[in-house]
Amino acid sequence: MANRSKIYSFSHPDAIKSCVESLALGEIIIIPTETVYGIACKINDEEALNKIYRLKGRDFKKQISMMVHNVEALQELNLSFDSSLLPFMEKCWPGPVTLIFDKEDGGTQGVRIPNNGFVLSLLEEVGPMYVTSANYSNDEDATTFLMASRYFIDKVSLLIDGGNCEYNESSSVFKVNDNQLEVLREGPECQMMLEYFDKISI
Repeated sequence: MANRSKIYSFSHPDAIKSCVESLALGEIIIIPTETVYGIACKINDEEALNKIYRLKGRDFKKQISMMVHNVEALQELNLSFDSSLLPFMEKCWPGPVTLIFDKEDGGTQGVRIPNNGFVLSLLEEVGPMYVTSANYSNDEDATTFLMASRYFIDKVSLLIDGGNCEYNESSSVFKVNDNQLEVLREGPECQMMLEYFDKISI
């Protein structure tokens, strides 16, 4: 992994540029989100994705979710969903909600549009990223930069300091099955989204 990590505040003028350069080199980075800090890499970089699994000690059978800049990116990722789901997606995003979609070639994929200006700007620059919580598997989520840096300083190439996370917990995770909303993980805004889903016709 990295020998010595670079650290930038999210507001530093070179922060986005440094992230783009690190990701282009196949490196993994730590970024802030509104839920918890995340470890990120580009989606087309399998070697970098494997670095994340090994660093976290994560089971390779457990999928890692993606973050995207906008809904249009879902089509580029060959994810399948009914257009009637769009109002619900627009309610969820940007925000602390991950939605599970069927992939056109089989299987599923979790996706989120985060409500974090820095990450949205980064996604606009580099495209979709794999992002998972910046902690070791089964350890406490990193909800502050201090926690994230204690876990991974000098183990990744770059860490972005975004201060404390807004929600201090991982995103809610939903999947729509046969017009029913299945809660896979309770988190921020979970009850509000359940109530909204009941109000709309899908």
